[in-house]
Amino acid sequence: MSQKSKKQRRSKKRKEVRKAQKARRQSMPAMLRKDPLLREALSFRHPLVKCLINEDWDEQKFATILVIRDAPAGLVLGGFLIDLAGIGLKDCWGDYDLSEADIEALKAKAAEAEYRLVACDPTLAAVLVYGGIQWARKWKFKLPREYKIWLRLLEPVRLAESDLERFGDKGKPMLILRLGGFFVIHSNCGTMLDISPRVDRAIIKLNRNIFRIDFSEPD
Repeated sequence: MSQKSKKQRRSKKRKEVRKAQKARRQSMPAMLRKDPLLREALSFRHPLVKCLINEDWDEQKFATILVIRDAPAGLVLGGFLIDLAGIGLKDCWGDYDLSEADIEALKAKAAEAEYRLVACDPTLAAVLVYGGIQWARKWKFKLPREYKIWLRLLEPVRLAESDLERFGDKGKPMLILRLGGFFVIHSNCGTMLDISPRVDRAIIKLNRNIFRIDFSEPD
């Protein structure tokens, strides 16, 4: 094989490597590309410091889950809001470079609002979050834009069919529709979400001052 041919092969290989690296960078969320410290902090392999959930989540069918890990840049927190009665994973957020005092202040603020946070089994937390994602996908509810970023703090779990039995009512979302506008109102929390594009999948029944929506199974 000629020297020229070897150089061409090496040059081609370098181009392929650079192309693959560029593709990986472009597929990464912009937030992580711009913040390497956050990218390093977001990993379920960092030691777990705390996993918290609101004490009455099962009764209220609404869970706030906080996962705190010890990353090189300080404590990193991921928060997940799960509507078990209605739309599944509703919101997620997080922060890093936090101190233990920051976490305690967050817990104290929640307690002042009569929203007590207690220790949560990490496996249960993962089942609720991943279950909320699967439930939202099943019923075609829009997931939070940045959920994949903060999901990196949770160890992946394999869901059983019974795990989705925690969600909805008799296998369907519990949602109501207010008169005068296409807005979903969660029966417990009163938060609103525009679902007008999905109303055509619902059978709407008038019940006093509200509409009850019975969702049909998606195709």
